[in-house]
Amino acid sequence: MGCFQRETTSTRSIKCETGKLGSGSTNCAVLTLHPTHARRDAALREAIKCRGVPAELVTAGNWTVNLCDTTLGAKAARDLGGVVVAYDGR
Repeated sequence: MGCFQRETTSTRSIKCETGKLGSGSTNCAVLTLHPTHARRDAALREAIKCRGVPAELVTAGNWTVNLCDTTLGAKAARDLGGVVVAYDGR
């Protein structure tokens, strides 16, 4: 899916751009490796509290990827061996 202009955040997540939209704005992704499955689950619950944010959420093992682009979830899940987290927030 591509991850450009990578930046490590204070929480040790990797924030990056996944490409540009036709409108010229950029899409984003935040990849986080969690120390335990329990912490990952807590992060998933926190992520889906807000309706429509993130646009797509992918997870496997102890990591999560929050994606701004709704078309990248399935590709990221397939490429990274994960699953798209389905929730009724949209």
